[in-house]
Amino acid sequence: MGSLRFFLALSVVFAHTGVFLGFALGDGRMAVQAFYMISGFYMSLVWTEKYSKLPNPIRTFYISRALRIYPLYFVVLAGVLLMGIVAGSKSPTAFHFSEAFNILGWPTAAWVYLTQLTLIGMETPLFLDFQLHKYMILPVAWTLGLELTFYLLVPFLLSRVSILVGVLTLSLMLRVWASVNGPTEDVLLNEALWSYRFFPFEIALFLAGALAYRLFAQIPITLEKLIARQEVYFLTILGIIGYLCYFKVLLPSLGEATYWLYYVMVFFGVSVLFQHTKKSKRDSYIGELSYPMYIVHIPILWVVGSFCAPDNRIYVVIPLTLLVSMLLSRLQQFIDDYRHALLKQARS
Repeated sequence: MGSLRFFLALSVVFAHTGVFLGFALGDGRMAVQAFYMISGFYMSLVWTEKYSKLPNPIRTFYISRALRIYPLYFVVLAGVLLMGIVAGSKSPTAFHFSEAFNILGWPTAAWVYLTQLTLIGMETPLFLDFQLHKYMILPVAWTLGLELTFYLLVPFLLSRVSILVGVLTLSLMLRVWASVNGPTEDVLLNEALWSYRFFPFEIALFLAGALAYRLFAQIPITLEKLIARQEVYFLTILGIIGYLCYFKVLLPSLGEATYWLYYVMVFFGVSVLFQHTKKSKRDSYIGELSYPMYIVHIPILWVVGSFCAPDNRIYVVIPLTLLVSMLLSRLQQFIDDYRHALLKQARS
């Protein structure tokens, strides 16, 4: 599973930076929504097998998830602000921060920056005016807000399969209705906002991953033996990652179906990937790079963009992103050790 998370994070880097020797990898929206499904799978797993059995399950789960997201985010956020102070007016972050309250007014600017501190609801200012995106210090972090919103609901949505399936179905029905009617007449705005930022629609993807775990936990022995075969794993990982490589080829002819065919592949594939990699330290390490890669590549892109031509940025951004991500993953490991110690203490 770690390899898939790594390639999905790399796909987001490609989406924001450009092509590599004429090669593109997937699509930002598809990568983000596939991450939602993987998150749903893991949250269903850890809630069911670990946290739900503790004396104070909800409190312990919330603390663990907060430690997973916030410390590394604040480290990168502080780095971006420091970069803005050092670079002065040359930094897009410094310029927008210093001018935001004058341009937007205090209520709107306070809302924009408060959501960036809490992460909860960070995507909401964009529904008021999509141009507010440029006032975000770390723009890609809006997806973390959706993740955290889902975490808050995990103890209540995953307690019963009937609730899980009911909310999933309702979310899909709302998405289909919106795709037919269109929340706005602006096609580009619909694509930017309603296709993968509106939580009532996106929760279906989280819950689809959670449902995939529920099905995995109840598979019969014969099917378990089948997915344990190495050739099944090889075909699964080849198909799911290979699809990212051919996404741009398929999109013109398949349109929106290109995305949903991939989500179906991920839905059935995550169980196979998990079964084969759950004990692999190497796969786990590769997967742990995905979070720092995701949140740090935009600041690196800003720095590289100040001295590198747009067509050449990706050749510098990718190695720098990997290097910084490896350093940040070491910090995350210390935080995770503390999280695991808290979990052990809660059990005792």
